[in-house]
Amino acid sequence: MNYDKFDVHQKLMDKAYDDERNRADNTNTNWSYNRMLSECNGLERLAVTLGNLNYQVENGGFNQWVDNGYCTGISDAREALSKVGTETANKVDTMLEKVEKYLRDEVISGEAESRGCGGDYYDDDKCGYESHTCYECGGSGVVENPDYDPDDEDCTEDEMIECCECYGSGETEEEAECPDFNNLDGEDLNTQFYAINEQLLKDITAYIKEHQPVASAV
Repeated sequence: MNYDKFDVHQKLMDKAYDDERNRADNTNTNWSYNRMLSECNGLERLAVTLGNLNYQVENGGFNQWVDNGYCTGISDAREALSKVGTETANKVDTMLEKVEKYLRDEVISGEAESRGCGGDYYDDDKCGYESHTCYECGGSGVVENPDYDPDDEDCTEDEMIECCECYGSGETEEEAECPDFNNLDGEDLNTQFYAINEQLLKDITAYIKEHQPVASAV
């Protein structure tokens, strides 16, 4: 996609990032995505959250957007989409609503800090659990008793005992993998986004131009 026509959008993003880099240098602190969002004015925050949403999802789907920590700005992104208010923006907001269901409450509220790739953004309870055949007993629910001695006439131990890994059920539960937004309950959110993201960028650019102060208009 040719991003030159969205230059006014990109310039706002660049300014926000430059300001945060200067802020980090001047205070001898680490660069922070969340601090940048909190220090942005409303229009910059809109440009940053929706710009990163587009870049990340276009490059690697909603999973990449979450995994890289940009989801910590989901409340700002949804508020920005509401401000843009077009049919396309509303469709993307519906997608974020579906993604949001799998995120930790602290991420949704904006209280969680972005840790970049490898951060803890998904809510394990919301992702659910998967049942697997117990590897210890092979699904039988019992294992050989190490204290059983068939050559000892006085041995009172049972030959087989309940498996301590699955407690006799033959199955174990593990946390489910992160949701696949290519196939979320049979719905491909990524393909839906790719079909409309260029129109979304046009809508964002139009909103920025309409609301940008005349003195700083590009």
